[in-house]
Amino acid sequence: MNSQASSWQVPLLVVVTVAALIIVAYQGLMNRDRRQNLKEPKLDISRLSGIKLQWQMGAICELLAGNDLAASLVFDGSSIRSAFVHRPNPATGKSLDCCWIFTPASFDNFISVETCNEKVKVADFEFTGGRVDGTLTLADKRRFTFVNTAFRGNELRMESGQTLVTFTLDDILLGKSFAVEINPDFASVPELPWMIILGCYILAIKVTAPFIP
Repeated sequence: MNSQASSWQVPLLVVVTVAALIIVAYQGLMNRDRRQNLKEPKLDISRLSGIKLQWQMGAICELLAGNDLAASLVFDGSSIRSAFVHRPNPATGKSLDCCWIFTPASFDNFISVETCNEKVKVADFEFTGGRVDGTLTLADKRRFTFVNTAFRGNELRMESGQTLVTFTLDDILLGKSFAVEINPDFASVPELPWMIILGCYILAIKVTAPFIP
C-alpha cells in the first residue's frame, strides 16, 4: 500500500508544481500588460486632503481620486509575494514627481525605503507587533508609527500620536481596496507621498497578499 501511495504522490506533486508555474506565468503576462498600460500619476498628493482617495490593491496598486491616478505601487516579480519562498517582493512606488523603492529586509521584520535613481535611503520601517503595527524612522531620526486601530482601520501617526493618514478597509472579504483620508493639518509634510505609498505596501503584504498573489 505504501509503495502505491508513493507512486501517486510523485505525479501529483509534478502536476501541482506545473500548475503553479502556469498560474505564475499567466499572472506575469497579465501584470506585464498592466505595467505597459499603467498611467503616470497626475495629481499632487499634498493637495488631496478632504478628497475621497482609494487604494486599489494587487501586484499593481493604484491610488485613485475618482478616475485620476495620484500614485502607484508596482511589485517586482509580477506578484506581492514570491511564488517559491513566499516572501514579500520589493516594489516601486511613484507619485507625481518622485519615485521610491520599498524592500523587505531582516527576515521581513523591516522595510527599507530609498529613492529610485540616487538609491538614497530615506527611512526604515520596523514591525513591532500585531499584524501591521510598526515604527517608521526617517534618516533625520524623526519617528512615526503605523497602527491598526480597529478591524478595518489603520493609521499613520506622528510620534506625538496625531494622525496623518487613515487607511480604512473597504473590501472586507479580499482586502482589495482601502479608503485613504489625509489629515488637512499635515497635508504639507514633505514625506507624505511616499508615506502613503509605504502604507499601501504594508497593507498589501500583510492584508491583501493571502487573497491576491
